[in-house]
Amino acid sequence: MKSKVLTTIILFVGAVFLFDLINSVLTQQKISNIKYSYQEIRDFTIIGKTDTDYYLEGEVLKEFRDKIYIKPFNLTYFKNSKPIFINSKKGIYFKEKKLLKLIEDVVIKTNDIKMLTERLSIYTQNNTAETKNDVLITGKRIKTYGNGAFIDMNKEEINIYKVKSIFE
Repeated sequence: MKSKVLTTIILFVGAVFLFDLINSVLTQQKISNIKYSYQEIRDFTIIGKTDTDYYLEGEVLKEFRDKIYIKPFNLTYFKNSKPIFINSKKGIYFKEKKLLKLIEDVVIKTNDIKMLTERLSIYTQNNTAETKNDVLITGKRIKTYGNGAFIDMNKEEINIYKVKSIFE
């Protein structure tokens, strides 16, 4: 009788361990099937304190695996204590390429000039930017139109292609 009870207890404990092992394997299998899609933040302000202080504001920020989508893109950063405003309807930052693409109604504004274009690609690693779209740059007494531009932010130079300027 004792051996039957002991055998039954051993079988029961073994079955419990077996079911626990099966449950553990199934749980791990389900967790490994979970796919990461994106994270989303709404109505955000990011304040950065680095070599240049900046404020990035928007309504939606979605982080995917390899890119960050920002809508609208409203950046204010300070160079030599002077604000530079960069705005667009959309911004997409590609993490691996270190590339920021601004899309639709791109406006760059300083105290002296204002630049308008539809798209602008900013290469953050080497501080350059380019567009193949039409460009309008306005200053106090000048308007410059062009088709495409290259900006070297280190040298603070803008090269505009197919230029037409109007002095007022």
